[in-house]
Amino acid sequence: MEETDHSSQSSAPATPQLDPKTVTLESLTAHHKYIIDALTQGPVTEKTDLAALYNLNGPSAGGVDATLLRNLTRVSRPNIRCSLDIKDGAMYPPSEDNAYHGYRLHFSFNKLLYAPCVRLECHIKDHILALEFSFNDCGSKQLFNFNWQDTDDDHESISFEAKGATSEGFNKVASSLPTFSPVQKSIYTLLHGLIDTPVAERLQFRLHVADLNEFSRRDLRQLRSLLPGGDGPDLPSIGVAEYSCFPDTVDEISEMMRSPWQLINSSHPPPMVALPAGDTCRSMKEFTVQHAVSTSVQYWESATALREFSRGRHRVTLFSSDEYAVIAMTFGEIPDLDDVARVSRPQIRLPGGLEIDVEFHIPQFGTRSFKAHLESEPLGLPEHDAFFIIAKHTPSWFGDKIHKATDRVSWYADVIEVKPHFNSFLFDSQIKTMELLPTDAYKKWHPIALNQLHTSIPQIDVTAGLNVAPDKLAGALKWLRECKPWNKGQLELIDSIHHTKGRLALCSGIAGSGKTELSVALAVFCAMIGGKAVVTGTANTNADAMVNGIDEYKDVLGDRKLRVYRIYTGLRKVRLSEISAQQASQRQAGHQDGNVTNLSSLKFEMLEKKARKIGAMQCSLSQGVLDEAEKGDLSRISNLHYRSFYRARVNCWDLFRSCLEADRKGELDWKDRKSTDMYNAAFHECKRHLLSLAHIIVCTNGNSRSGECEIFAEEAKKQQITALALLFDEVAKELEICIWNVITASLPRSPDLVVFFGDEKQLRPVNTCAKDPMEFNPFNDRLDTPLFTRLIAQGFPYVQLTIQERMHSSLSRFPSKEFYDGLLTDSPKVQRPLEDVKPGLTKVLHNIIANSMRDTSERDSYLEKATDDQARLHYIEMPAGDVFMDDKLSVVVPDHVDVFFEQILPELQSYFGAELKDEVMLIVAYGCALKWCEQRIYKLKKQQNLPHSHYPKVLTIDAAQGEEATMVLMDGSMQYSELPKFLTDKGRANTAMTRARDVFWILGGPLHSKAPDYNSFSFAEDESFVKLKSELHMTGQVHCFYPKKPYKRPAMTQTQKKNVLAKKKGRFFPRR
Repeated sequence: MEETDHSSQSSAPATPQLDPKTVTLESLTAHHKYIIDALTQGPVTEKTDLAALYNLNGPSAGGVDATLLRNLTRVSRPNIRCSLDIKDGAMYPPSEDNAYHGYRLHFSFNKLLYAPCVRLECHIKDHILALEFSFNDCGSKQLFNFNWQDTDDDHESISFEAKGATSEGFNKVASSLPTFSPVQKSIYTLLHGLIDTPVAERLQFRLHVADLNEFSRRDLRQLRSLLPGGDGPDLPSIGVAEYSCFPDTVDEISEMMRSPWQLINSSHPPPMVALPAGDTCRSMKEFTVQHAVSTSVQYWESATALREFSRGRHRVTLFSSDEYAVIAMTFGEIPDLDDVARVSRPQIRLPGGLEIDVEFHIPQFGTRSFKAHLESEPLGLPEHDAFFIIAKHTPSWFGDKIHKATDRVSWYADVIEVKPHFNSFLFDSQIKTMELLPTDAYKKWHPIALNQLHTSIPQIDVTAGLNVAPDKLAGALKWLRECKPWNKGQLELIDSIHHTKGRLALCSGIAGSGKTELSVALAVFCAMIGGKAVVTGTANTNADAMVNGIDEYKDVLGDRKLRVYRIYTGLRKVRLSEISAQQASQRQAGHQDGNVTNLSSLKFEMLEKKARKIGAMQCSLSQGVLDEAEKGDLSRISNLHYRSFYRARVNCWDLFRSCLEADRKGELDWKDRKSTDMYNAAFHECKRHLLSLAHIIVCTNGNSRSGECEIFAEEAKKQQITALALLFDEVAKELEICIWNVITASLPRSPDLVVFFGDEKQLRPVNTCAKDPMEFNPFNDRLDTPLFTRLIAQGFPYVQLTIQERMHSSLSRFPSKEFYDGLLTDSPKVQRPLEDVKPGLTKVLHNIIANSMRDTSERDSYLEKATDDQARLHYIEMPAGDVFMDDKLSVVVPDHVDVFFEQILPELQSYFGAELKDEVMLIVAYGCALKWCEQRIYKLKKQQNLPHSHYPKVLTIDAAQGEEATMVLMDGSMQYSELPKFLTDKGRANTAMTRARDVFWILGGPLHSKAPDYNSFSFAEDESFVKLKSELHMTGQVHCFYPKKPYKRPAMTQTQKKNVLAKKKGRFFPRR
């Protein structure tokens, strides 16, 4: 890192600054009058649920000093070059000139308005070490007797006594210490010693104010006036507890965040601007506030959107689509909003799998109420804002009042009432997590949560002290090292269990580097020594991959069956095209009594027969109950109780079999509560029995507080198990609070081993909060930064897997260089010629490319010289065409879709046949492109009369993480080198480029600059997709395809114009 002096970087302020003498406490909240209600766009009132933060980077507002406000809410500027004097009289650096002594010290303040501290930065080589001395009691670390004096025209002096400091950056320096000069080692030792001091240490800082320009000096005088000894009022944050502007408890924070009026009008209001959240936290109070606030606002944003949706004046009608009755809804105005804020047809983004109760009047039927589920798949119906499937009624039930897709709509009805299902299970779990984690019961995790000095975290051999016979432990360890032909990196991770940091091990690796195999092996190892394992994934795809990997070890325990159960229900977010109407009738949202599985999920899996019943579904808990009931080997005498049903000392398996038989024969009276309660009682007790026998359970992080996981913990506690492992997959794309949710959930015992697997180079967590131009969440940054990434950023030890076993080397070469610093190597197993992997596919791919060529001689020349690499990795270039934008401002390039479906897909269908869905994936960048592709597939299915297996899986980039296929095609709707910000994200580009095993094709435009002066946009050359296309062009791996009938964009609709305007002005609707 080039040494930079930040002391004089301030320039003329963008907004008029207040003179230091005019700074009052009232002026510090002057921006509050510009904070607006998210919905009405008017002033915040007692009815306001969601308020937009003041934008420090927005237009200037009268009476608001944005520079001062910025300096009071984050690291202040100027960051002043300084010298440090300590009690022995030594000065660091040894002279006050501007010469470089191997390091520089810089003085500033941080978070003065809500958690004030002095900040000292030391710049050494490429490292920045930071100490923060808090004005408040920060875990017993605090400064006293603060004094600020003028020394001479060129210097000012700040002194105080400090008992300890919080720190950043010290962990990463450890590996570089051998390269430090004696002077650099000396300052490192001095600063490190200030982190923990047994008694208060007197420190004096000599600020070199001569380096500052007049604007920076004025900034500094303003800060001085607000601190102890200054000529203005002390900041309200001085002399009180840190973060006292937020409520004390997690519950109070959660409630207060939906009451902006109370926040703004409190005696010590929070800043109401976006606040920083970095890799470290100064205290558990800071950690708790940041997570409680960010989690609460994220939930209230979604809840507010659903609530406003329920208030809309929507209109509906009915359609039949195949065997389903469909409610087609057109969104209407939301009443009582100010005219300025109202959008005639607000494009509300509804969550996937949304369940609603909706009431409306049907001609001749009268007013009816239905439970329905949002359906995102194309249904071949006229365009509406949303479609909902009525699962409990078939189209025939509605007689002639239901329309066919081709009918002229004969009636619409106003929605009388719509009640969306608010799924608060995860949010409630997260709030519970933040209540528990700061307590002493989880004190050993606090150093990891704070992420400051890792030297305070003990090194632990997790196998030492286990109550396991030595020969049994030795045999299991031998099996663990030899069960697979592990490579060097994988063995390093296995061996790291003997020297973990606080029982935590981290493993980073690209997709296909063997992370899942390691996680599975560690779970099985734990079962072998008499322990249990909880394996979690960020998404269902991650959890399913774990289950599929465990199957090969089912006989590892000898006479005992290795029992693995997936806590999962197939009811949520299932694709309508892949299930039967009977299965669809069982769909429901949320958890019942805190349980993931219930009778509806049981019936769903009973119907799965026909359903594929393959892969992870075979290990689901409901399927396990069904399988064991059919075998008849298990018996459990219990007292059964469920709501109205009670029976003492009954064999739950016998009772369940009798209920199951009655259900299958259609003899069970589902309207009789006693019968269904009996069925439920038997089912839940059978689940309990299986969970007591389970060695490994697999679930998503969000379900770790489910009733099933609690039962697993209860039953395991009775068994006095020898060990517990928590194994997390894809933690780099998970919200940090969800990781702690697992660690603080009900567990059989304190975990002996915790392993995080992930790839910090790919997608980050999904943050649904609004950001630009209107932002509501003051700690948005906390949601964007996963625990895995911030631990690695601060030097927590981890194992890096560099041997990838998924992609052919022709596909891995560019991602390795672009995203992994060239460190990836290819396993020999991926080096097979494409002809050996898929005989005949190379010819098919070359023919697709050759058929795009208009000149016969060019076509023949290509086919004669075509290489394996050209078939595997190709850029399909099309002329820049018109873009279609939907009312939600999502886009698609129709010409790209046409080329794929007309010139590429037919050849792939001929080759892959019924295997196409499993072998080919189409990745798109935008929801609108996804919708267009799914609509094309729907029409093709009707025309070709082929099953779903003959069409590719279509996913957005974000949904594709965790997926892979033999051939992947990617349409990013890219036309010019000035890519949208969405596609310039390195993690997103990396994810898209690493899904394919053998073939990766990109569909896009010319990717040259659309600016007349290309040099003015030279930064675009650094974007990953642009660089890849440039490289492929040099090797003959770019060819032009032409749409048969180029798309012509129609004029923008009035709704689109209104929504574009609303988005530019930061309206809450339409959402991002």
